Amino acid sequence: MSDAPLDLSPSRRLGGFGIPAADGSVVPAGEPPIRFNLKHDALATARDIRISGGNDVATVKRLLQPYCGVPPEHQKLSLMHLDGEVACELTNDRALLSSYNPLHGWTILISTTGSETSEGQ
Repeated sequence: MSDAPLDLSPSRRLGGFGIPAADGSVVPAGEPPIRFNLKHDALATARDIRISGGNDVATVKRLLQPYCGVPPEHQKLSLMHLDGEVACELTNDRALLSSYNPLHGWTILISTTGSETSEGQ
C-alpha cells in the first residue's frame, strides 16, 4: 500500500546483524541493500558492491578489506555523488552508513592512510 520511496534519511535505523549473501553483501533480513561502486588505487576498475545502510562505518571498513586489501585502520572512506563530486567523508566509525544519506549508484572511494603510523617503536 505504500508508494513512498526507500527511506535513506539519517533517522533510518536498522536492527540486528547482517546476513552474508552470495555476492558478499551484508544485509539485515528483510532490508534492501544499497548498491555502491567501489573504487581504490589498487583496483583497476570500479566494483559493484551492496551494503546495508544499517552497518556502521567501522563494519563497512571491515567488509571492504577483502576487496582492497587495506586494513580498516588505514582506510579513509569518501562517498561520491553520481557526478563524481565528493558528497562527504565517512569519518565517524560509529555512525550508520544510512546516516550519510547515500543513494544507489554512489561511489565509495577508499584512500589508504598510514603516514601517521609509527612503526618500530
